[in-house]
Amino acid sequence: MRSKIANKFRGLLWLLCGLCTACTVYDTPADIAGGPEEVVGAGDGIIRYVLWVYIDGARGSIVKDEVEKGNLPVLKPMLEHSKYAWTGLSDDHALLSDSRGNFSDEDPVTWASMLTGLNSRMHRIRDYSYTPDYAVGGAPVVPNTIMQYLSNSDPTLRMSCVSSWENLNRYVGVMQSVVTTKSDAETVDTLADQLARDDYRFTLAAFRSVQDAGKQGGFKETNAQYVDGLKQADTYLGRLLEVIKTRENAANEDWLICVTSDHGGTEDGHYGGASDEERDFFGIFYYDHYTPLELKGETFYAVRFSATEWATAEDSTALYGIGRDKQLSVEMNIRNTPTETQSYHGPNWTYLVGKAHWGMYRQRETAVLRVAENGTLQEAVTGCNDARWHSLYMGLGPQSATAGQRMYLISYDGRRQKYSETSAMGVEDDSTAVVIGKGAWKNYSSSTG
Repeated sequence: MRSKIANKFRGLLWLLCGLCTACTVYDTPADIAGGPEEVVGAGDGIIRYVLWVYIDGARGSIVKDEVEKGNLPVLKPMLEHSKYAWTGLSDDHALLSDSRGNFSDEDPVTWASMLTGLNSRMHRIRDYSYTPDYAVGGAPVVPNTIMQYLSNSDPTLRMSCVSSWENLNRYVGVMQSVVTTKSDAETVDTLADQLARDDYRFTLAAFRSVQDAGKQGGFKETNAQYVDGLKQADTYLGRLLEVIKTRENAANEDWLICVTSDHGGTEDGHYGGASDEERDFFGIFYYDHYTPLELKGETFYAVRFSATEWATAEDSTALYGIGRDKQLSVEMNIRNTPTETQSYHGPNWTYLVGKAHWGMYRQRETAVLRVAENGTLQEAVTGCNDARWHSLYMGLGPQSATAGQRMYLISYDGRRQKYSETSAMGVEDDSTAVVIGKGAWKNYSSSTG
């Protein structure tokens, strides 16, 4: 079992909707959102835009190295006003029948994950049809894409997609403009023309040459074509930024520029699988009012556990502690197995994941976030009452220096459930083991102090 901890990458994706459709409040922790106070107010005359550029197949670790070498002169200075992460972990393709998707073009699994905010266990899209493959007896709920959320929030908001992926372009059909190009050169020409002449508030674009080079010679720094593809994509991005600066109404516009990949690849040219190399991707969220912040996620591994045992991962450095100045996010996929009587009413206070002083637990039919030290925070959502896979996310900000409060966020299947502040949790660093799986909270807490 593998869990991604302290990864705030998804919180930035939530910001996309906020910048297009709202001006004052975002569902994003304040330390991440981090813009100046003067950039607020529905009546300030500022119009907000999003340009989201994918560099398909760009491995985060390699992009980071090339930026540090100075080989990507557009991306490097953008970091001075960006929230960014080099340590993304893309979808693990868990629903595929083999270890690789054997995709010859775009990777529909990771595209669907990025655009819906759900992993493949939830959106159940596994091939170029972009049609969910529902399990027998499963409820046919088709998840919304970010474009659908934007359209539902503001039906008049205009959106555009420019890419050479024909299947993807059918998937994003709610957009007012969808252009299928034959090359990256045509893609950047089309984008430059649209940015100069039109008024699309949300623009999605994809460059594919990096992925094509990785397929031919490997997703590695020793593949000259692969690195040249990154440099060309960097040049294309610079051209688009210049067009945005020269727009007629540029002085009254705010732009969020998102530059991400959707997956990485192996040194022998494969992608679409579950290896770390294939899941290695990055994200840069540039906004000229941002102060810089690198978001660093960590991954830990633990053995598979049975119904009567649980796994632990030692944490002597308190990496996953939640002291006063610490912040933490945990995301997991959970599925409940019914009893012999087909009941989902399960045991009380058993671990999903946690430590001595904080954890996410199962309490009968609910999933509970509980922090118990110097005041108790306890919030629950109904999350264990059927046999479907569900995603559960918990985020916790640092303690405010002025108000003495901490912000927390709980989302379930990509929908916000709890979002507030609490005066609890002046917790010190916690160096006890991270626990995954079965184990009563009270017993474990008393045995570890």
